[in-house]
Amino acid sequence: LLKLPTENVECPDGQSECKTGQTCCKTAAGNYGCCPLPKAVCCSDMKHCCPEGTTCDVSSGKCNRGNTYVMDWMDKQPAVVRAGSVMCPDGQHECKDGQTCCKLASGQWGCCPIPKAVCCNDGKHCCPENTKCEVSQGKCTRGTGLVSDWFEKLPALKRPGLVEMIKKDNTIVCPDQKTSCPDKNTCCKNKEGKFGCCAYNNAVCCKSGTYCCPKGYICDTLPEICRMPEAKEAWKNTANRFIQNILRRKVQEQP
Repeated sequence: LLKLPTENVECPDGQSECKTGQTCCKTAAGNYGCCPLPKAVCCSDMKHCCPEGTTCDVSSGKCNRGNTYVMDWMDKQPAVVRAGSVMCPDGQHECKDGQTCCKLASGQWGCCPIPKAVCCNDGKHCCPENTKCEVSQGKCTRGTGLVSDWFEKLPALKRPGLVEMIKKDNTIVCPDQKTSCPDKNTCCKNKEGKFGCCAYNNAVCCKSGTYCCPKGYICDTLPEICRMPEAKEAWKNTANRFIQNILRRKVQEQP
């Protein structure tokens, strides 16, 4: 699993999360995906999203503000497993941090509520690390001494779409052949001349190396904003300032 940043956005299911600056949106599969915009509007087609303060025009695939076209809508990206969860060997179930994955009698995965536990062969119980399951007594022992009563396993949490997410997690290899970006991102050079990732598909990389803009937009310089080619003056008025900040994205450095 990927190491996640220390700050992230927890999705309502409590099991998925998105990166800082993204928004959790439900997908058609019923699990959560990530819109690469903060406080985004989740579109009713369950596949796309639009910037805050706009509406999804599902029929045309656009984001509008009132009757004005703002930008093409954006694809959601798969959410990732929350940091601290324990992934079970089947890759489809998980237990909470500090728990242990153990097989149930049904053959499915369950969770023992203690770390590094010993899974008992009755398919129902577990014991602390370095102890032995005494199935006939329902106890956990170390040597000849009783350590504790055994623990009952809990059902593991299903990770909807996780296997598909791993299989379809295509990455984009940047021109340096060393750096890679997530699917539907764009490789852009940063201020140091190294490649980073812009969270837009087919993005425009700004010359400063700090920001990037959606396809079809221009990087304006003073101030550094994203604007449509025909909106040089109108794009600077107060009514459109909220869009300037939303559209401009930072080029993220890759490890």
